Amino acid sequence: MDRRYKLPHVLVTEGDQESGYYAGTLIEIVDNSEGIFEPVKDNHKNGLQEMRRKCAAYLRSKGYSDDYLIQHHCRKPGRIPESKNRIVKRTILQLEKESK
Repeated sequence: MDRRYKLPHVLVTEGDQESGYYAGTLIEIVDNSEGIFEPVKDNHKNGLQEMRRKCAAYLRSKGYSDDYLIQHHCRKPGRIPESKNRIVKRTILQLEKESK
């Protein structure tokens, strides 16, 4: 587990615009579980936004509010060093707005 993960939920997306493929995993730190979202395929323009939207919808279905804060770790294949793959904090509302 990445030591930079500080919040109860972390969305980890792996993919890039060039391939149009994005995989997403929601890590629940407290109970050490993972939920894997259906991959986004052949979406070269909005794949990352689609993955954020899936995460927001899942968290809403579990009863979390607009201001619930998660971490989003976006990994691009081949990007070295790993520290260049940013981890940012986002609310559910931000996940949804950045998806439109």
